[in-house]
Amino acid sequence: MMLRAGVIGWPVGHSLSPRIHRFWLAELGVRGRYEAVVVSPDWLEDTLDRFRIGGWCGFNVTVPHKETIIPLLDGLDPVARAIGAVNTVVALGKGRFEGRNSDAPGFLASLRETQEIRTDRPAVVLGAGGAARAILSALTSAGVREIRIANRDQGTRRRLVRCVSRGGVRLG
Repeated sequence: MMLRAGVIGWPVGHSLSPRIHRFWLAELGVRGRYEAVVVSPDWLEDTLDRFRIGGWCGFNVTVPHKETIIPLLDGLDPVARAIGAVNTVVALGKGRFEGRNSDAPGFLASLRETQEIRTDRPAVVLGAGGAARAILSALTSAGVREIRIANRDQGTRRRLVRCVSRGGVRLG
């Protein structure tokens, strides 16, 4: 059986995911295909229907679909629910898809490998884009009490702060 997976986005041609996942499929001897699928916002629901019918085992999600895909899924894991964004979709069988988010745990694991997480000092997040929610969630779950967000568009920064405000954490 040939497994099918990929990454969806608009645009998606810049993604290195196909190259990385194809390497590991070959390295591990897994019979499968991993492809980049261009999905405009207007095609998102139809694309999911095609993936369900086509028996896809899962796919990654990039801009601009990380939030808009949520109501089209059959479930969310607790991390994706807390963050409010999905970057990975896993087939549960019988055409059902669950949204997950690996950005927050991946960010924390990477940070812990290289340095101690300081909760007594402010953390600075540069940008308020797709992964910023996950990074803010990871930092607050690690006990960071003050997080400063720097972004060119102050309206986007303010929306992000409102969206992820947590008790006891000072976001600015």
